[in-house]
This record gives sequence, C-alpha cells and structure tokens, in this order.
Amino acid sequence: QLGVKSIFGVPGDFNLAFLDQIDDHKDIEWVGCCNELNAAYAADGYARVSKGLGVLVTTFGVGELSALNGVAGAFSERVPVLHLVGVPSTVHQAHHAILHHTLGDGRFNVYLECGAHVTIGQEMLMTAERASAQIDKMLITALTT
Repeated sequence: QLGVKSIFGVPGDFNLAFLDQIDDHKDIEWVGCCNELNAAYAADGYARVSKGLGVLVTTFGVGELSALNGVAGAFSERVPVLHLVGVPSTVHQAHHAILHHTLGDGRFNVYLECGAHVTIGQEMLMTAERASAQIDKMLITALTT
C-alpha cells in the first residue's frame, strides 16, 4: 500500500515462512543480499532514492545484529527503514527455550533492546489480534518521524 517494490535481506531459519509470502507477492521483489549489513545499506539507499520506505528482513539474533550498523546509519539521518526480524515461535519464547541464535538464557528480547538505542520504535508481534495495529503503528512512525 505504501509503494514498496523491493525488500532487501538475507534468508534465515526464523524468517523463511515470511520470505515465501514475499516471493508469492507479484508486486514486490525480494532482493537477496550477501550479508545483513549490505541489506541494511540497500534498504537505506532504496528509501532515499524512492523517497519512501526501505524494508529490510533478517533473522533473529545474528542477522539483526549484523544489520544494526546500517539501521543505525539510517536512523541517524532520519531515513525511514523498516527492519523486520523473523523470530522463534511464541511457543518457544513462552517456554524460554534454549535455541541457536540466542544467548542461551531464555531471553528473547535482548536483541530488540539493542536495536532500541538506534531506532525510533520497536514492536514484537506476539498475537494475531494485535499485529495489524502494531504494524500500522510502526509504518506511521517510520514515515512521520
């Protein structure tokens, strides 16, 4: 709805189902990048050239941390980049499961907290009932702030 034609990122185990949805969307191109930092820079550049929103997709933990410098750069220059992170399931999170890409202590919000210092807003989508409102909130925030 906002005119985004390309989404940049790196496939990872926690974002593959979402990437399938992007691939099925006929009007949006998936642009796979060689690493998350390059994907963040590409989303930043896309937002600047299109004068709209840049979108970046990474996976939980290592992927989002690898993108953080590029996201911080966009933030520092007020370039609207939406960083979507595929995370472990809500069941795994509720049970504080020890999974790869985690710190091994059952905390799933650590990386979100790291990004909070260099982003204008964050949302963790945990229920289908609230997801639409949370997504709209982040889109509005990215485009108006």
